[in-house]
Amino acid sequence: MMFERRDFMKLASNVHYIPARPSNNEILPVAIYCRVSTADATQLESLSNQVSALTNYVSNFDDWKLVDAYVEVSSSKTGSVRTQFNRLIKDCQSGKIKLIVAKSLERMGRDTVDVLTAVRTIKESGTRLLLVDSLIDTEYMDDDMITSILASLAQEDNESRSQNIKMGFKHHAANGTSKLYQRKCLGYKHNENGDLIVDEAEAELVRTIFKLYLKGYSIGGIIKELESKDILSPTGKNRWYKGTIDNILNNEKYVGDVELFKPDKESDSYLMSDSHPAIIDRATFQAVKLERQSRSNVEITEDGIRRKSKKYSSKKKG
Repeated sequence: MMFERRDFMKLASNVHYIPARPSNNEILPVAIYCRVSTADATQLESLSNQVSALTNYVSNFDDWKLVDAYVEVSSSKTGSVRTQFNRLIKDCQSGKIKLIVAKSLERMGRDTVDVLTAVRTIKESGTRLLLVDSLIDTEYMDDDMITSILASLAQEDNESRSQNIKMGFKHHAANGTSKLYQRKCLGYKHNENGDLIVDEAEAELVRTIFKLYLKGYSIGGIIKELESKDILSPTGKNRWYKGTIDNILNNEKYVGDVELFKPDKESDSYLMSDSHPAIIDRATFQAVKLERQSRSNVEITEDGIRRKSKKYSSKKKG
């Protein structure tokens, strides 16, 4: 029985779609398309599994005949050379193939526009495309429906890849191997091994900024002091910004610590202590922290409630 369109799109993930059989005894020439991105062992095993699974799938239909298998190792990025895929398209246009069976949408490509173009070319050649894992069968879909499905699947794929990348970053952060721990800032440089070491010339500037703040200078006053002495900013310009000074005074990297993925309500952070040489001692850093809190006009009480404090009245230079 042929699925109606509305039912076809609502199939659960554990329901396997079985295409309707043709009413006549015509033998349908079928091709399978299998692809992986790289030639490493895991990917090649995946390629072998694809070929085996799709061959078995086609063999379930007496009126289907497997006439060719298009198997390749190639990136799905736009502009990549996909010899077997191009051969498949030409064989569809010549009438050799009437049905293509592939595992999923991502086997056809990553770029939504490229995939849609390929699907339309296949349809225009009179060939049917069946993606068994993605539950896509072009025989029962018009262009608008295909476009909508491709866009939805592409969004899900991008979100999944983004999540995988974030998980990879956090994995390296958790086991201490993340390169982000060695990211430079004013006062540091890399040695030949890529580790952070103190850049003494820049470090002295960092110490000066901390000293000025503890002497009572406002951030604006520190900027005036630096610019009056023609001291260049970290970007090499003769203009400093409040955000730059604020970040320096608040950067735990200057006491030798690095915190990655600073916490919010939904995520964890990773703090590596004494990961590199300190420029500012912890007592000075804590003193600046308390001074910043005092100047903020906001205090945090023992019960954790933020309340307005008395206006900061100590004399600020600048």
